[in-house]
Amino acid sequence: MKTSLLAISLLLVSHTLPVWANEAPASEPSVREMLHITQTEQNYRDTMVQAQAQVLRLLEQQMASMSVAVNSERMRAFQAKLVTVMMDESGWSKMEPEYVRLYQDTFNQTEIDGMLAFYRSEAGQAVVAKTPILTRKSMELVMAEQMRLLPRVEALITAFLKEARAAASPKSGKAHH
Repeated sequence: MKTSLLAISLLLVSHTLPVWANEAPASEPSVREMLHITQTEQNYRDTMVQAQAQVLRLLEQQMASMSVAVNSERMRAFQAKLVTVMMDESGWSKMEPEYVRLYQDTFNQTEIDGMLAFYRSEAGQAVVAKTPILTRKSMELVMAEQMRLLPRVEALITAFLKEARAAASPKSGKAHH
């Protein structure tokens, strides 16, 4: 029985392996077209702008919590330097080859061709145009849900910490020597 199962498995693998092996890897030009048609560069830049704003907010929060005062001119100069470093180190010119490699490692040429056909279509262009709006609205939805749950989560954390403290503290009736 085991020999039959092994033979059937080998037969199946031997017939499906050529299908996988014959799939051409995605070409660099087709992947670059895919990145272009899906506006990946613009979406990446938008994400970087949001990340920069978040880093700057974090900097301001840390400075406020440390009671550090910096004059506004010096602060603007530092923020500009920080943004420049972030763009130099993770700007699109550095990331594009990584995206190309990522797509080539993930999709074969047939899949890229199918995606290109879709994204060239009217429906595909609607997806490209509306995905940022959909993403923003879904993030707002998730944040609203998290804010709604926050009091319950805080109550659970408070109860857990109270129980943990009670379990860790000596019993009130026992004497310590």
